[in-house]
Amino acid sequence: MVGLFGVPDAEVPDMIRDIQNVAGSDEHAVAAYQRLQETMRRLAETRRAHPGPDVTSRLLQHPAATPSTS
Repeated sequence: MVGLFGVPDAEVPDMIRDIQNVAGSDEHAVAAYQRLQETMRRLAETRRAHPGPDVTSRLLQHPAATPSTS
């Protein structure tokens, strides 16, 4: 699933751990959520600058992804 979104292979184990910790709602959940949020921010930034054949790139390139200035 993470491959569909273009998550780099090196980040997958940490991302899975953080998703599990967020779902567990224990004392690690807040820190895991913050790391996950930062991972997704970096992914969007990277895919915006260097689109690839993944869902994230396609979503970012869609006209609805950019607010209209008119």
